[in-house]
Amino acid sequence: MNYYNTIEHGKTSVGIMKEVRNVSKLKDVNKKIENAVVGGYKKIEKGTVSGYKKIENGVVSGYKKIEDKFVDKYLKHDDETIEEAKIRLKNEEKERKEKQEKEMAERKVKIEEKTNIKK
Repeated sequence: MNYYNTIEHGKTSVGIMKEVRNVSKLKDVNKKIENAVVGGYKKIEKGTVSGYKKIENGVVSGYKKIEDKFVDKYLKHDDETIEEAKIRLKNEEKERKEKQEKEMAERKVKIEEKTNIKK
């Protein structure tokens, strides 16, 4: 803004400086408000996430307790620990899957042989 524009609008240099200070104060106030809002949202986010993690840990812990009791009561052999029983069960499951895959492959070969013979 030049000198002539300030005279046309009826403003003096002192008036313009006051407006600049007011704008500067508004910027400062807006920045404080922005920081307060962002800080508030971060506190809410932190509380929500920590609450979720506590619930998740409680659920997982409860599940593991139930799983251990079930394995102990129904699946564990007399001379095994719970962890040894879990490992044995995983190995048995792996063996069953491998056996099933092998049987499926053999069936597929037999079916292919039968269909080739008919042609």
